Amino acid sequence: MIKNIVSGIMVPTFNDFIFGKPAGEKGIVKSPYGYHYIEILSQKGSSPAYKIAYLSKPILASDETVNGASTKASQFIVENRTLKEFEDNARKKESEYYHGSRSDASGKYDHRPRRQQTDG
Repeated sequence: MIKNIVSGIMVPTFNDFIFGKPAGEKGIVKSPYGYHYIEILSQKGSSPAYKIAYLSKPILASDETVNGASTKASQFIVENRTLKEFEDNARKKESEYYHGSRSDASGKYDHRPRRQQTDG
């Protein structure tokens, strides 16, 4: 029986089981040292922990995504002949994208982030 184990000192498979399962859980874990039957009898003083990983693989857009964005950009340019039209409609599209369509009686857009609605 092992008591008072601190997270991170055991091999990963062992550590993940004992700190990722609730008290009363039983199971068999394989480690570099063999197979282990584990029963978690109690837990104390534990707090939530998080696993964070950094993935260094680049995210590349597909041809379909690139072509779709190019088509939309070309349509936007054709639909907006003057600089004022271009800027006004760019602001409108940005607002619709981030906040949904929101304007007041004057037609001006509110670019402030929306607050989350909560019950209570």
